[in-house]
Amino acid sequence: MFRNIDKVKLELMMDRDPEYRRVVKQLLENHRLCLASVSHEIRNPLTLISSSMQLIQAQHPEVIEFSHWTQMMEDVEFMIDLANEIGSFSNSDHMHMTLFSMKHTLECIILSFAMSLEGTNIKITGNIEPDITTYLGDRVKIQEVLLNLLTNARQAIQCQEASVLKRKPGEIHLHAYRTRGGITIRIRDNGCGIDPVQMKTIFEPFVTHKQDGTGLGLSISRKIAEAHQGTLTCNSVYGKGSTFVLAI
Repeated sequence: MFRNIDKVKLELMMDRDPEYRRVVKQLLENHRLCLASVSHEIRNPLTLISSSMQLIQAQHPEVIEFSHWTQMMEDVEFMIDLANEIGSFSNSDHMHMTLFSMKHTLECIILSFAMSLEGTNIKITGNIEPDITTYLGDRVKIQEVLLNLLTNARQAIQCQEASVLKRKPGEIHLHAYRTRGGITIRIRDNGCGIDPVQMKTIFEPFVTHKQDGTGLGLSISRKIAEAHQGTLTCNSVYGKGSTFVLAI
């Protein structure tokens, strides 16, 4: 996997030689298509296996009591999720740009995510500044980034709740505002925070510190931000919470 220093060197070499740029772009495109193809070919049979196992369980409920049955179901679902994320990773920089209402999109995301928090000790609040109106970008992919960040925030709070007996209610706050260069969206939580050692690799693909993580969510999110000529950064205090900043 390319690291930031590799990308800088690659860009310099591509700027110096147009033919080199053409070859590298073709190699990257081939790599993307290969990833997408592998993801597709793996996901299809896994989905069939999952469907078959669900059918077996529906017809023979006693299998739930079988040794390792539940674990096998979870492993298959994890592999399907991984295949889906590999597909998303390979296409995360391919944009379908349209002019859409960012204000409406953010309001819908906050509302739907709030519904998913019902029955938990977590609440989400939003502050969308009045000057947030329309935006030219890939609406679906921006939604993907925001939902991924909100989901991570919820998991960080749940992780904190699991490790601390007496814990104040979980809070997630989304603040969207205009800047000179575009729109900035900050998502803050009061969860477990990120270990300073782990902070160095949170955006690296296939690097995860979650038990069931794939290590692709934040990497995909950053690629989508960069495809919009923007950035995705994080500030975190271990044990107190994190703030992710999407500037696009």
